[in-house]
Amino acid sequence: VNCRILPGEQPDLAETLARVIADAKIRVRADRDVGAAGEPTPVTGPVPEAARAVAAAMSPGTPVLPLMSTGATDSRHLRAAGIPSYGLKPFPANDDDARRAHGADERMLESSFRWGCEFLYRAVEELARK
Repeated sequence: VNCRILPGEQPDLAETLARVIADAKIRVRADRDVGAAGEPTPVTGPVPEAARAVAAAMSPGTPVLPLMSTGATDSRHLRAAGIPSYGLKPFPANDDDARRAHGADERMLESSFRWGCEFLYRAVEELARK
């Protein structure tokens, strides 16, 4: 079972799974300890402000929203060390292309790739100015 842990949470997964399964014939054990997930990254501050400023310049009226990825990320290690970590994903995709993420037919329009790269470049410039 691959469990996703919310930032800031440290449940005893083996104990929780054993309680939920509630079958003495099933033994639950962790094959490894991945450590604490760290505290959540703030949704305010220089990085979100830069992302909002660039979004307003490149695509006026488009909101910038925080989201927690359901996939794996190395940011958990940075957060555990007290370093806020952000993953900006400014690559426009239609529903069909978004569903293909990490699949055999994964793809992105060249225009989306260029737009996203320009967004990231400007965000880094914005942060460097501060």
